Amino acid sequence: MRALLFMLLAASLLAIGCRTQPAPAPYASPLAQKGVITAPPNAASVAGRYYRTLGCSSIYLTLAEDGTYFAELGGLASGESRGRWRLEGSQVRFDLPYEKTMTTVSLDYFSPLAVLNSERGWALLSGAKIEREFYEKYGISAEVCFIKTKAPKK
Repeated sequence: MRALLFMLLAASLLAIGCRTQPAPAPYASPLAQKGVITAPPNAASVAGRYYRTLGCSSIYLTLAEDGTYFAELGGLASGESRGRWRLEGSQVRFDLPYEKTMTTVSLDYFSPLAVLNSERGWALLSGAKIEREFYEKYGISAEVCFIKTKAPKK
């Protein structure tokens, strides 16, 4: 009985073909959007709120014009960090507190951040080698860059 069912299935597939729909087109991503590493005129020009993902968590980073920062990690991992930041040419650097938290360790890993100027505005690219390689292939994304959020409309 099984042999008969198998032969019937094989004959049906030969008669109608294995596919009832054409093969899907291969995924073609749009061109990777990249920025230009830029030395901003002053620290105030890159001050603002940024975000990026870190696995199943997100990091929100606020760079204040007075040179202070606040970073908050939310999601599966959580924590926060406060300290000072500075602009050195085209890089953002942090003076991290001595206390090691998930947030300070993450900021230390990403540092220094390269300032990118793109069509969408400022982005801060991680200094980690593996993340730079991802950026070269895929461009600006929240997986490897802090992306500046838009100011709320009034």
